[in-house]
Amino acid sequence: MKFSDTSINILKNFSSISPQLVIRENCGEIAIRSPTKDVVAMATLPETFTKRIIIPDLKKFLSIIGIISDYSIDVESESNIILIKGNNETIRYVNGAEDLVFFVEPKKINLEGVITFLLENTVLEKIRKAASIIGIETISICPSKDEGLLEITLKNSIRGIVSHSFSQVISGQCTLETGTQTEILININRLNILPGTYLVTVSKNKILRLKLDDVSAEMYNLSYLTTLDKDTIINGH
Repeated sequence: MKFSDTSINILKNFSSISPQLVIRENCGEIAIRSPTKDVVAMATLPETFTKRIIIPDLKKFLSIIGIISDYSIDVESESNIILIKGNNETIRYVNGAEDLVFFVEPKKINLEGVITFLLENTVLEKIRKAASIIGIETISICPSKDEGLLEITLKNSIRGIVSHSFSQVISGQCTLETGTQTEILININRLNILPGTYLVTVSKNKILRLKLDDVSAEMYNLSYLTTLDKDTIINGH
């Protein structure tokens, strides 16, 4: 068994969110949670294994399998060893201890969205670039005065501070109470996602989900969930 290039890219991205991963036996669904418990990432890999693989250090694991260019992974059923084999090379990787790795159960989560919009990769990259130049990390998302539009703004998270800003208007749908204030706040560092276009859903319980909206990668069911800033206001609350 060998991971596809897309699976490797997903695993590399997940390793930047959490160092630990558990791949269940005969199941490609995986999930990880950040150490700060504010970001969860989920995906479905096409590769499956006959024994549970427990990885306490995902970056090291990916570096190990990268030693051999044309490798195959074989899980020994009678031992705690994972064999990574090449033409004339073999790496013996010791499977991690189950009690030392936190297992995140992949679940289908239904969110009651009050705001939904497509976030294109070009828009997110422009926001990232502006945030780096201006030196501001907080993203504000508000309904525009014009129906069907949202305004995304980089703003200082400290109230009352006047600073540089950047804003962009995009299309979006809202089901908000009339006459109430809504402002979605999130730190840009929580949007550590793979490049692509994402369907973004914001729920009334202040959870933001990004689901990859790409036909070519649909089988991977890649999505991210993150909590919003504590100062987020939805329908006046």
